[in-house]
Amino acid sequence: MATVVGGARPGKIMADLAVCVALGGRCLSDVALLRCQGEVFGPVASDPTVCRLVGTLADHVEAVEAAVNRARTVVRQRAGPGRSGRPHGWYLGGPPVGDRRRRHPG
Repeated sequence: MATVVGGARPGKIMADLAVCVALGGRCLSDVALLRCQGEVFGPVASDPTVCRLVGTLADHVEAVEAAVNRARTVVRQRAGPGRSGRPHGWYLGGPPVGDRRRRHPG
């Protein structure tokens, strides 16, 4: 498994950043919100480590995009075709909120 300085795992750092964004975080240093809740989120990388990882990823955009696309393909294969039975973007049997002109197909 790949590691960065201090033994932090890149996947865990990215997962922490995703949670941070979901909680309303707006910058990398907002990951400190998770650090304050160690009993919930476990160990969270330091701000400098997070910044180094993001900098490394930014230096290799094409490789990161390729890896994301490969992961997306694997997830879709595992989930199977038409898992939800609904077209993408439809929720609870109707159009997404704010798009009342569209009607549910069928």
